[in-house]
Amino acid sequence: MKNYYVNINGMNCMNCAESVRKALISIDGVEKVQVDLKKGTAKFSAEEPISASEVIDVIEEIGFEFVSMEEKS
Repeated sequence: MKNYYVNINGMNCMNCAESVRKALISIDGVEKVQVDLKKGTAKFSAEEPISASEVIDVIEEIGFEFVSMEEKS
């Protein structure tokens, strides 16, 4: 299981955080998404590698700015 940490700009309410959570969980293989509104971060797990481009696509599609992504095993 790999853990991913994503920095996101533009979230300013709980609805924003929930939109990000739903977007990330829609990526095949993504599990256990947690969004921290105050820190502007999201954390999720996946069995298989997830590319940054997949994350960028779903984050930007809902109107937020992808900043960075870090993977930890």
